[in-house]
Amino acid sequence: MGLFDFLKRKKKKADAAEESESAVVLPLEEPGLEGIDPPETRYTQEYKEFLDAQEAGENAGAQPEEDGAQP
Repeated sequence: MGLFDFLKRKKKKADAAEESESAVVLPLEEPGLEGIDPPETRYTQEYKEFLDAQEAGENAGAQPEEDGAQP
């Protein structure tokens, strides 16, 4: 029976530790974080280029043909 008691105590300790960790959640409106911008990375630049290409593709597809030919 000592093994079962040990396992029960271990589970209670794990549950208590989990509760204490969840109680330390920081609010989203932390005053010390408002002036911090995320660093520029290669991925953000590539995503901006991707969005620009998508926008350019949508604009090019929406413009009517200027030569007057019917498709």
